[in-house]
Amino acid sequence: MPKDAPKPRQRPISCRFCRTRKLRCSRDSPCSNCVSRNIPCELEKYNDISPSIENREREELLERIRKLEAFVGSKSAQVTGIAATSTPDVDTQSQSYAEQNAGPFDQVKDQRPGEDVASAKEQFDHDCAYLKSIYDNSDSTPDELPSTTVTFCVCPLNKIIITEEPMKGSCFSHTRIIFWLPEYSQALALLDKFKSSIHHMHHIMLSQSLSDVLDRVYASLNQKGEVKSGDMILLYAILTAAMHTWSADDCCKRGLFTTPEEAHKHSAIWIKATEHLLEIAQRTTKMSIEGIEGIIVIGFIVSSYKGFSRRCWHLMNNAILHARELGLHRIDHPSNSESSGTANAEVGRRLWWYLVATDWAMSAKFNGAARGTYQCHPRQMMTDKPLNIDDEDVVDGMSRVGKPSSQPTSMSYFLFRIRLNEISRSLVDRTPFMSVASSTSFEVVMDIDTEMQKVYADIPAFFSLPPADTSRIYNISYARALSIARQGNDLYALFNAQRCRLHLPYAQRGYVEPEFAPSRDLCINSARLIIRNETAYYNSDLGEGGSRYVPLFYSMTVFLACTVLLMDYSHSRSATHRDKQKLEICSAVRLLESARLESELAAKFMDSMITVLHKHGIALNKQSVAAPTNSSSRTTQKQDRTTPSMLYDTATGASAPSSEFQHGSYMGAMAGQPVALPDTPLSVLENNTLASQGLDETDGGVFNSMQTGGSDLGDLVMALDQGVDVGMIDWDDIFIGLEPSFM
Repeated sequence: MPKDAPKPRQRPISCRFCRTRKLRCSRDSPCSNCVSRNIPCELEKYNDISPSIENREREELLERIRKLEAFVGSKSAQVTGIAATSTPDVDTQSQSYAEQNAGPFDQVKDQRPGEDVASAKEQFDHDCAYLKSIYDNSDSTPDELPSTTVTFCVCPLNKIIITEEPMKGSCFSHTRIIFWLPEYSQALALLDKFKSSIHHMHHIMLSQSLSDVLDRVYASLNQKGEVKSGDMILLYAILTAAMHTWSADDCCKRGLFTTPEEAHKHSAIWIKATEHLLEIAQRTTKMSIEGIEGIIVIGFIVSSYKGFSRRCWHLMNNAILHARELGLHRIDHPSNSESSGTANAEVGRRLWWYLVATDWAMSAKFNGAARGTYQCHPRQMMTDKPLNIDDEDVVDGMSRVGKPSSQPTSMSYFLFRIRLNEISRSLVDRTPFMSVASSTSFEVVMDIDTEMQKVYADIPAFFSLPPADTSRIYNISYARALSIARQGNDLYALFNAQRCRLHLPYAQRGYVEPEFAPSRDLCINSARLIIRNETAYYNSDLGEGGSRYVPLFYSMTVFLACTVLLMDYSHSRSATHRDKQKLEICSAVRLLESARLESELAAKFMDSMITVLHKHGIALNKQSVAAPTNSSSRTTQKQDRTTPSMLYDTATGASAPSSEFQHGSYMGAMAGQPVALPDTPLSVLENNTLASQGLDETDGGVFNSMQTGGSDLGDLVMALDQGVDVGMIDWDDIFIGLEPSFM
């Protein structure tokens, strides 16, 4: 075996005198032998070799750190797509990266003990901060979808419809997934549908930016470049929403689909494809503002199917999470003062406050374990509310001065929506653990109602005007006036539903306990206003083209109002008053039954009510209403139905211009004061007899305006006529059959 290499001496040798006399040397200077003989001790000096060892070890350590940084840098370059096509060898990478970052480490390597120690510490701190940024991985996530995972292909829409697959593959597989897009002209038609019928529902993106998103996506695909994930998610959500709300009129004007049912069928498939795309984007890219906007749109569509299910809550929570990651909760922090006047900052304010208002609304309105909690705390954000300005005024360098609330803009509705949901947050703050508490105290209920009345008093008049008058008075286009009219209906429905729900716990107690009578009257009056407003909206055709987009909001408010009116009917003893209540209940049930054809959620509301009434002695036939086979026939029948005369049209004789936007006015329905309980039939229901409603009092109540196989409404009318004791019903029982998301 080879001899071991000689080890270097670690201790000094004996002195010269001890070596020559072969004595044991103490190896001190001088040694004990030389001291005893009083002779000079010649001990060899100690050669300190540790500095060279330390220098060599330090150089080796620095070289290893440089190689490690070069390796991390090469991996980051591959992830972000900036790595070269041919990967250089490790030595070349190390050399190039060392040249770029030679400053700190070379200075450390060349330092001598006499140099400034403080500067070395600063350099090490700088290097530690760099390594920490690598650990946090905060800036390495790209905006583009990886082409190795996702591929986008363009083909005619009819071919996508034939395959019934807007995507091919699975987001959990390792194979490449193919997502299909319609041709540019077809996507443009779907975008136009979104702008005209849906955009006013959640005005979180600029109108002019939607066309830019479409152009960017198709330009990138034509050039075979990488597509930003946010743009693609938003585009998929827009296309899905347009298909979801496709009507017979759209088939005639825009083509693309032969029947609305065909478009509605494929919208459900596109929803799943959009969620798959969102799943991939969240794992591989950084979400942008456009991506969050797409999440909100797709979440709204999901909620229109089955309410605020876990699937919908997951989407909304993800949107809030991504908004925080983008810093939308601190747009107006002093550190961001330079960018506070940009268009992107104003869009961020709109997006953030939409999410905040939704979070506060859900914390107070929907049952479940999470009721009474919200995620967006006012003290944990520093973002001003959006300005009351139109999209055209949102530009870089804009001033932070909005228009007065009396001037209609595209943001008027959403600013009042924020105020209403601030009241919801106030209710949650004053009533902790709402999900387990028996009820909110009566004093808190009345205080919250006072706050709501202040908001109601500030609602401007243009939300109640017909579109033609709004266009003429405020000098805006009729299309924009039409959107404002639709938003006005939504605002009043939000207000009345929130007020009705607020007073519901004390409504029934108000019949036996006089101190709660004001709460009972306010609850019943709000329910009547809901039915009056929604009946006017239904007959005015303002919701035509976008009705399938809001069955959740529409059905929940009508169902709540119908329940309250039935409760009031059960306690009424006056025959005259009961006749009026019967007409109100019939109108409410008719609204539910009309929405039943469009929404599974509305059908469940209707079936739940019928089941409970049947359980408590009202003999209703639980025949489901057969949906018409053709949407166009239903549209024709809807146009032929009797439309109640509105107070405003009778007084002024105003009519909409002769265009495709002709709609009836609903000023009369909006003009009533929600505080006073009317003693006479509601004006919108004065002509709402069984005959004018299209009901036959002798044939079981079949709707003449619908070709259906049967109806529960006639059975309900006959049951009410028979004087069944509805007072035995436990009114909380009517909600038990529903999932918490429906509440």
